[in-house]
Amino acid sequence: MRILFFRLLTFFCILVPSLNSYGWIGDQWSSISRQTIVQNASKMIDSTWTPTNIINNYVSGTWKEFLPGTMYVGEPYSTNIPQESWEEFNNAIDKAEGNTYLGNHCSGFVSMSWQLPYVYTTTNFEQNLGLSYLYALGNVGASANVNLMPGDALNYSGSHILMFDKYNPDGTIQSLEQAPWHARRRTWTWSNLNYYRPIRRDLLQGGHAVNDRILTTIEVEARSCPSLSCGQSIWVIPQDSTGIIVDGPQYGDKFKWWKIQYDNGMSGWSIEGYLEKIVDNSVQCENVIDNNSPNGTILINNNAQYSNSRSLLLALTCTDIESACSWMQFSADNLNWSPWEAYLPIKKWTMPEGNGPMTVYARFKDSCGNVSDVYRDEIVLQSVNPDLQISLLSVPAYGGAGAAINLTDTTVNNGLGGANQSITTFNLLIRTSAISEDRLLGSRWVSALEPGGSSAGTISANLPADIPPGKYTITAKADGEVKDSIYMFGTSSIVESSENNNTKSATIRIGPDLVVTSLSLPVTAGAGSTVNLTDITRNIGSSSSGSFTTDFFLSTNTALDSSDIFLGRRVVHALAANESNTGTTSLFIPNNLPVAKYYVIAKADASNTVAEADKTNNSRYASVSIGPDLVISALSVPPTTASGATINITDTTRNIGGGSASATITSFYLSANTLLDTSDIFLGSRAVPSLASGVLNTTTTEASIPLSTPAGKFYILAKADDPMVVTEINETNNTKYATVSIGPDLIISSLTVPAAVVAGSVLMVSDITRNSGSASANASTTSFYLSTNTTHEVSDIFLGSRAVSALVAGASNKAASALAIPSSTSPGLYYVLSQADALNETVESNEKNNTSYKQVMVQIE
Repeated sequence: MRILFFRLLTFFCILVPSLNSYGWIGDQWSSISRQTIVQNASKMIDSTWTPTNIINNYVSGTWKEFLPGTMYVGEPYSTNIPQESWEEFNNAIDKAEGNTYLGNHCSGFVSMSWQLPYVYTTTNFEQNLGLSYLYALGNVGASANVNLMPGDALNYSGSHILMFDKYNPDGTIQSLEQAPWHARRRTWTWSNLNYYRPIRRDLLQGGHAVNDRILTTIEVEARSCPSLSCGQSIWVIPQDSTGIIVDGPQYGDKFKWWKIQYDNGMSGWSIEGYLEKIVDNSVQCENVIDNNSPNGTILINNNAQYSNSRSLLLALTCTDIESACSWMQFSADNLNWSPWEAYLPIKKWTMPEGNGPMTVYARFKDSCGNVSDVYRDEIVLQSVNPDLQISLLSVPAYGGAGAAINLTDTTVNNGLGGANQSITTFNLLIRTSAISEDRLLGSRWVSALEPGGSSAGTISANLPADIPPGKYTITAKADGEVKDSIYMFGTSSIVESSENNNTKSATIRIGPDLVVTSLSLPVTAGAGSTVNLTDITRNIGSSSSGSFTTDFFLSTNTALDSSDIFLGRRVVHALAANESNTGTTSLFIPNNLPVAKYYVIAKADASNTVAEADKTNNSRYASVSIGPDLVISALSVPPTTASGATINITDTTRNIGGGSASATITSFYLSANTLLDTSDIFLGSRAVPSLASGVLNTTTTEASIPLSTPAGKFYILAKADDPMVVTEINETNNTKYATVSIGPDLIISSLTVPAAVVAGSVLMVSDITRNSGSASANASTTSFYLSTNTTHEVSDIFLGSRAVSALVAGASNKAASALAIPSSTSPGLYYVLSQADALNETVESNEKNNTSYKQVMVQIE
């Protein structure tokens, strides 16, 4: 029976001790070609098996324990029973029974590909550099500066190891490596390899040798001995320097060293990783007829528009059907060209000093010596950095587990420098008792942004299916990191003036969300009574809920707490997203409650049976006043009266509260204003019987106006429960007032004036002066004025006056008057004003209604 245990890796490679004691026999140590190494790796990748059974709920980064007796198939390499080849691994699977588990890891993948005599862990690879079978090409993080060749490896000690396959035209590299479930080819960016050291297997066929010509790929050191600590002079050799190997190899400090005689006259020991072997660029065109030039392309820094470094990475392509591309050369000005060198798809190039737009020129030569056209690409060198920020983030208020949502952002560049193409990522921050992680929801490409530029975009993302209902945060990050689901390495790539302001967050609620959207009940009630309450309970979330109850409580405030009185509940059936349910519930108000204003609080899912997106918005309240409330709902008095007169006051006293009121007294007062105070004159009172909720009592009461009351405008105030013997819901609404005028009131009830008059002539007018008050008026004077408006002012022209005899209440006096219009009066439209009691000889109930007016046209002969 074949049984396999998959070791599911997180971002690290499995750490195991050397497994030589477990049966690794090892091949005889000998030289090997790069082609063989790549073939070994490709055999494992291309022969990958997949599980024959269905494995449910697999989560990347977890361990999966397989049960004995079940058939599994997987990778060529056993952790517990190490095999050295694909064939041996198949044999081991066929023989494996019972509790034997087989699997694969990254270091075994490289050990098999390199045909090492021992299986190494990632730690062993680091510990044995320069000692046996392998050596370092550079320091940790130096992979981008090393001249990598197919079959070289990049090792992250204690974590992961991968093999280099090739450079990609976009500036990335392709690897050959072991991953959970399968070996694979994978694309890496240089920023993901900061913790990796480039290493090389020893005894590689076609490697460096004495008398080889070399080219320095970066600025290197020539030392007087093959060691980093030789303690003697060090010479700095510029990038692209050429020379010849005259001695070596020697091993020291994890590296393989060669002694170089450089063409500039310097000599010394240098590390192999920075030395590129030069192949003779002579024309080799035997038995080929080729008169056509090759075609090519050049791309700077993966098509970037800006760079803050003079060191550039060129991605190159060259095609030539007849004799193949062999050589390439470069220039910064299209005049001065570098030496011809062997064609490769990647080239490191350093631009001259300066800022602004720069151009790199390239041309290619095939094996027959045909030279291509000149190809070019441009980039802007800058000494200032961009600053990418999220100025706007829009997310839905609600979402469902596993559902698709739209995320919209605006990414802006607020820096002084331009920003290359970048990625804006969207993460869901999960903080629950069971999960604490940030999950990538999606990302979008943001085009290159000049200073002040912006990019807006919307992506569709799926929320995780395994998260519980709750309130979550979605964060958008400019120049974000797209993390690999297995190794968890980021790809943030833009160097910014500030790396601490790239994010913006918004809240999303996931799952059902139960709220009470409406609550209605009577505004008043009595202790011991029953009221009907109607509520609308709604699921404003994006997922369905189960059934639950909406509960009701009586509280002295708007916050629900343990001291509140439970009144009742109603059952609410399961609600779909955005579905609501309306219900009416009869609730009994407890006896012996103090008279006061209360609140009925309705709470959806008060028993917490439904997991919700938000548990803080389940309640709603409405006020209810419990007890009696006495008011004067109507008050009627005569509009005018006289001092010492008796008037009838009719009032309606009503109980607008929810509880019964005992017998009370309604009192009446005479006041100079609408407010009842101690200066007001008591006029009388009447008895009011006990009143049930909503019951009223209407009565007319006689009251005498004091003889000493002066003429004027007064107010009759009626106050319910004047002794304040009844405790009420509201003690501030017991009073109502009505207006009464006391004394005489002289007015011009009629005024007759001709339509026109000649300046300097006499105008005949007729008026009726009337006493509209309730008391007699003394003799008075009615005067006449010529005015340009309808208001009497000191600037008006006095025309004359007439005497008016004393007038009893309701009496009138009519007379005609001859008025002389001054000859100096300018022609035009005027008003004749007639004012009763013009000399203020009579104290009136209203001193503001004495004047009347008519229009008159003044003409000139």
